Amino acid sequence: MESNKLHTLIEKFLSDTASAEEIQELNQWYRDKNDHDVLWKHDTPNEEEIVSQRLLTKLELHVGKEQAIIRKHRIRHISRLVAAACIIIGSFVIYFVNDANEITDTVLAPADNIENRYVLLPDSSKVILRPGAEIKYRYTEGKREVFLTGEAFFEVSHNKLKPFLVHAGDITTRVLGTSFNIEAYAEKNVVVSVTTGKVAVNDNKEKTLAVLLPNQQLQYKQDHINVLLKDVEISKLTSWVNTDMQFSDITFGKLVTSLNRRYSTKIEFENEDLKNCLITGRFDGTESLENVLDILTKMTGGNYKWKDKKVLLSGNGCAKKI
Repeated sequence: MESNKLHTLIEKFLSDTASAEEIQELNQWYRDKNDHDVLWKHDTPNEEEIVSQRLLTKLELHVGKEQAIIRKHRIRHISRLVAAACIIIGSFVIYFVNDANEITDTVLAPADNIENRYVLLPDSSKVILRPGAEIKYRYTEGKREVFLTGEAFFEVSHNKLKPFLVHAGDITTRVLGTSFNIEAYAEKNVVVSVTTGKVAVNDNKEKTLAVLLPNQQLQYKQDHINVLLKDVEISKLTSWVNTDMQFSDITFGKLVTSLNRRYSTKIEFENEDLKNCLITGRFDGTESLENVLDILTKMTGGNYKWKDKKVLLSGNGCAKKI
């Protein structure tokens, strides 16, 4: 089979849009696969390996479990073929393997992370976690369930046969395909805000609290008595998805690594001891690099200067460091 055609089949198969005939054709390729290699380059071989596992798992559901014994042998050859089918979101992408049985897994965005964490679920739904947030997910034949602590933005793949449920605190948000934001921090109200589509929000007794449309928000009070519905400017509420950066007691060195990536620049330390300074703060993403550097150097008692298109950080260190 020609590599371009194979790539198209793989991409459609992984996104659940392949026809029965296309699935059969891919199954036949899987049965007849030889050990010749197709050289498709990719910057992240680990991602290729994980997506290969996902492809093979789905193929085995169609071809038969007796093929599983050759799975590991073929993964390294298929990995280059599926590389172009990977959906890359930002700097961190997690791929989950889906199979016929119930799956449960956990993804945590550590509280000391500088940036948001990007997650791709088995059905290609996308989740963006703010630092400190955590999701657990469970996919069965009849529904897709996610359990959230913290704040996350969801962009759900449409599947009318498998509703997508997000459990947060004492409420459940039910969708078929849409995008929305949920805040579910301990000791605080649970807040659901809708970007696109329509979602239904139920309490833990399955009573419908509201059906939300774009630019609408529900706030569920911790006393379980009051439910507040209001119209909101959703773009402001979800601006953190693309720009927000917050951190707590992270090293200056780790923060600079993130700034280099975010601003496409090169920041270096003249005094290596500065890398160990611990910094807590938050930027909303609208600041210029100079604004950020001004604030950070004041916090650390240092200075910065531009030299040969690079930023050099100097100073005598700081009081709080690892």
